[in-house]
Amino acid sequence: MRRARSVCHILLVTIPISEPVTDSMSQTGQVAEAFEAAVVAGLPLSWDWRQPVILAVSGGADSIGMLRAIAAIAPNGAQSQLLVAHVEYDLRDTAERDRRFVVEQAARLGLACHWRRLSVEASGETASQGREAAARKLRYDFFAALAHAHGARHVA
Repeated sequence: MRRARSVCHILLVTIPISEPVTDSMSQTGQVAEAFEAAVVAGLPLSWDWRQPVILAVSGGADSIGMLRAIAAIAPNGAQSQLLVAHVEYDLRDTAERDRRFVVEQAARLGLACHWRRLSVEASGETASQGREAAARKLRYDFFAALAHAHGARHVA
C-alpha cells in the first residue's frame, strides 16, 4: 500500500516597491499599505487562508516585515492558521536574543510560535556542505516537519 505524499511549497517572494519611499509616505502609513498590497500580489494562486501556513521568521527586518504584513492582511479568523517558525542556531552569540524577539512578536500578534534550537556544528553536515548549507538544510527540514505535522501546504 502506497502512502500519499503531501506537498509543501516553500515560498520566496520578491516584493517590488514601485516608487521611492518619502517621509510623508512613512508618516501616513502608505508604506505599510503598499508593502501589504505587494505581499498580496506575491501570494501564489494555491494560497488558501483556511489552510495552516508556516511563517519562517528569523527575526531580521525582512522576515518581521513579512510576518506583520501577512498577519495584517489575513482575513478575520485566519490568524489561527498562521504558525510562526523560528530556528535558533549555535552559530551566533545573539541567537537566543533573536529567538526571544521572534516569540515576543508572534505573541503580540496572537500567533502560535514554534521554535527549535539546532546545532549546526553537531549535525555532521558542515564538513561536506559548509556551515551555511548545513544550517539551511536543518532549517528547511524543521520547517517541512512542522508543515507536515500541521497540514500546511506553504512555508513563507
